[in-house]
Amino acid sequence: MKYEEIYLINERLTAVTDSLMQKKLPMKLILPLTDNIRQISDAMSDWRERYATLLKRYAKEGEDGSYDVLPEFQGEYNDEVKALMDYELSGSAINLARIPASLLDYDDSRFDPLTAKELLSIQFMIDGETGTDRESP
Repeated sequence: MKYEEIYLINERLTAVTDSLMQKKLPMKLILPLTDNIRQISDAMSDWRERYATLLKRYAKEGEDGSYDVLPEFQGEYNDEVKALMDYELSGSAINLARIPASLLDYDDSRFDPLTAKELLSIQFMIDGETGTDRESP
């Protein structure tokens, strides 16, 4: 999985992580969800460290803590960011758990239902009833 894919997945999950963690969900659903969120979070921490290295190399930090890429380094910076985003993590670095669609079909008053936004955000983790897998976010 490339950093670009992880970045996009993280964007989706960030929007719903708090609400998912507040919900009372079946354990069979909580376990893969939290494991996947942890793996993405760990990969994003690594990505942020690598990206910070690029900023220190090619940008100037402003008084407010933001960075501006120096014009003379813009081309090199763009190439390096592309290389970072295209970097393929080794197979063991990210191994997202698949969630059978049948686990989402619980009709039990002990548990909270998932919202449409939450379902759309975790869609990449869900195996369809027909067994089809989605490889990309």
